[in-house]
Amino acid sequence: MPGLTPYTTSKFALRGLMASLAQEVGPLGIRCNSICPGPINTPLYDDFPDKGAHEARSNLKRAGEAEEIANSVVYLCSEAGAFCSGTTLKVDGGWSKWC
Repeated sequence: MPGLTPYTTSKFALRGLMASLAQEVGPLGIRCNSICPGPINTPLYDDFPDKGAHEARSNLKRAGEAEEIANSVVYLCSEAGAFCSGTTLKVDGGWSKWC
């Protein structure tokens, strides 16, 4: 999306950091993962300009809930996610479908 180069660069830098860090600490039995959330209903998001257009970009046509992000964290920290390492989990309702 035009105008988002600095934002996109920072996101991909974090994804690279997680992948590299996971390789470094993996042999020690440490997993390193990240979550990329989309628009989430929070007090800060309540004042977001043009929420409707922002949510319309998502496949699910809505903002997420904090509990949906928390559930993803629980998965990555649990035995169910024990084989995930160096993973970036997009929890964005399809918001970043072009990435």
